[in-house]
Amino acid sequence: MKKMVIILAVILLSGCIIPTEEKYRVKVNGWVNAASVDLIRDWGPPQQIFEMNGHKFLVYTTYDETVIQGDDPVYETKVEDNKVSRTVHRGTPDRIYKHHCKTTFEVFEDRVVGVNFQGNDCSSY
Repeated sequence: MKKMVIILAVILLSGCIIPTEEKYRVKVNGWVNAASVDLIRDWGPPQQIFEMNGHKFLVYTTYDETVIQGDDPVYETKVEDNKVSRTVHRGTPDRIYKHHCKTTFEVFEDRVVGVNFQGNDCSSY
């Protein structure tokens, strides 16, 4: 019974530690109405800044690659009826997964007034 309670607790708590896009949305939307200087203190200097009609757009970009190593080919040698045969089982190539997130904060009169993001790695805990 104790094992079942522990397993259930782990399953319930695991939902709290999985990063999601919705958690990221809540995190970045929490900056709306904040002073832009506080945003920069927390996030660091943006990678890009655009200005248009008195509005500034602070752009933060993250990029990463994960490489999953493939398998080498496997060579199989058989001896049957005094005959030798060799079979090659193809390996698999490396797989590369690209992760990126571009977050843009809109600033007007030194206050964050809007935010949007795009990418396949915009998630938070």
